Amino acid sequence: MGADRNELIEGRRRYLRAVISVAGLKNMAALAKKLKVTQSTLTNIQSGSRSASPNLMEKIRHLAPSVEGASILGAEAIPLQNPPAQEHIDLGERLIQAQRERIQELVGLEEEQAKNIGEVARNFDAMDKDDIFVYLSAIRRPLEMDPDETMLKRSIANAILRQAFFLYLRPTRAYLRSVGDYVDIRAEFDDFREKVLGMLPADARRSFSRQLILIQADRNPLFVVPDFKWELFYSERIDLPYKAIAGALIAAGHSPNFSGPNLRIPLSAAATKRVLLEVARTIRSASRNIEDSDQVLLDIVTRLKKSAELATGEKVEEDITG
Repeated sequence: MGADRNELIEGRRRYLRAVISVAGLKNMAALAKKLKVTQSTLTNIQSGSRSASPNLMEKIRHLAPSVEGASILGAEAIPLQNPPAQEHIDLGERLIQAQRERIQELVGLEEEQAKNIGEVARNFDAMDKDDIFVYLSAIRRPLEMDPDETMLKRSIANAILRQAFFLYLRPTRAYLRSVGDYVDIRAEFDDFREKVLGMLPADARRSFSRQLILIQADRNPLFVVPDFKWELFYSERIDLPYKAIAGALIAAGHSPNFSGPNLRIPLSAAATKRVLLEVARTIRSASRNIEDSDQVLLDIVTRLKKSAELATGEKVEEDITG
């Protein structure tokens, strides 16, 4: 029965994928919208948890008449076998199946990169004097560091002219080697920084260069989840006691060969406070060893340290060994 059911699921998956392609749609969510059903309905049909009604099958046939095999979605396609009384599904198999079903549901929630870039650009456009943007990830490159991207770089350049700060917390080369990643983060940042500063008036490039900062460190616990990324906006104009709002990009999938969507989500107040604290601790620790540490970095450390301690009731120095 297990083999028959797996064949059914794979057959339904292939058929629906073909329908999506022929109909010129992007994903399961778009197909569900076109058919005027919920995405979970299609996901459950695909997983074999339920079958399509004759009416729904006819709608799908009409949507993609050149794709044959709609009958596989019907109840008659489900093998009529009863499982042995003592049959017990393997836990690993069950968990993987559940994750695949959940990931399939999440696919329709993933935003297009162009939409993400537009949203982030608008956030940067709202930054003003003394506002701080912090980016943190072990192996994820920020969208703005794509060599071919220009919209975000332009928004960053304009925000820098308004005296906003952009701080990138990334790991060292040694840490990257330990997780199997060999990107030269310093070279990547220098290229990005040169392009952003190149958008400024020539006479302003030097004076605004310290508005764009890279700190490489290995102690931040958020690096433990290497393919996630975290962003933090800090501003006196944020109407919260700790003056910060954070978000994250969550990478879905249960193995290197089965990856799911990347979802950008806002973080809760509790999570934001924790991100703020870990950011402050990392900057506080790293700034002690930066030879050209200046008043700009000192001011950022002081502001984030004060805010983090207010938010969490913990001392920033507690996890610092110097």
